[in-house]
Amino acid sequence: MLSQFTTVFDGVQIGFYGVMKQFYPPGGPCPDVAIDWNQQMLEALGDYDTEVDNFRFYLAEGTYHTIMRSPLFYTEASATIPYSQWVAAMLRNRGGTGGSGGGAWRDAACPACLVSPPCN
Repeated sequence: MLSQFTTVFDGVQIGFYGVMKQFYPPGGPCPDVAIDWNQQMLEALGDYDTEVDNFRFYLAEGTYHTIMRSPLFYTEASATIPYSQWVAAMLRNRGGTGGSGGGAWRDAACPACLVSPPCN
């Protein structure tokens, strides 16, 4: 099973993406690095979700980076389910929907996070 946590505007990933675009163009078409990263991230999540049966993602509001060693592990709930419950569902399900475990483990995203803002 594969899972990914990210925030809709992860500042660390955006910073690295900006450097990457400078040295390894072209990247995405939007000159606004944060929006360009967001568009590329949403496209990649959609591709992974389609191509890998046991892949799930949790897309949270915000700009912070990482959650597993943070107190946010217990308080993050912007994606309609608390993150700690989402991880518990992943562990119960042992392999994704259709896996050997019981329970539902689904993608989770904050209500407005799956729509990228327009490029300025």
